[in-house]
Amino acid sequence: MERSKVHLIFNPLHAASGQPMRVNSLALLSIVLTGMTGQASPPGRLVEKHPALLPLAPEEAIKHIRLPSGFRLELVLSEPQIREPVAIAWDGNGRMFVAEMRGYMQDIDGTGAQDPVGRISLHEDTNGDGRMDRHSVYLDGLVEPRAILAVDDGLLVGEPPDLWYCRDLDGDGVADTRKKVFDRFSMRSSNVEHKANGLLW
Repeated sequence: MERSKVHLIFNPLHAASGQPMRVNSLALLSIVLTGMTGQASPPGRLVEKHPALLPLAPEEAIKHIRLPSGFRLELVLSEPQIREPVAIAWDGNGRMFVAEMRGYMQDIDGTGAQDPVGRISLHEDTNGDGRMDRHSVYLDGLVEPRAILAVDDGLLVGEPPDLWYCRDLDGDGVADTRKKVFDRFSMRSSNVEHKANGLLW
């Protein structure tokens, strides 16, 4: 159908239309847009598909990060030793603790977000080369751990609504004790993005 004919038939000011102006205007807009869409998209091909972008290896990924002059970036730790990191903390001995929120948004529906699969991992550089080469699971079975802070000979762990103080008594890199020091560290039922997440000493 030619555009001039469509305009003539559905022109709300034309005496032959006999319909309210608003209805005819919408009909005109609908038909014109439908015609334009049909001309722009070949049948059966509405979306142009692109190949999936694969993640880069950690060593390759850091090459694509731009830094100010005088700075450099070194790879210290990467998958598979850690997964879904949300916070880090260093103790006085240079050990790195990492809070891993492993249940967060694993699919579009957030399935399993409240499963106790979060953890705190501990990583050490034993030979002084700047890379973490000793790894252990300091604390596991957590639901959305949000904050960590090394304090004295232990670690504060924020797992809303609780704040825990954990200690490794035998030096094997695994927490042996876990004491609740506060039970109102945000609400478990609230949006995870709005929960308390920073600890300062």
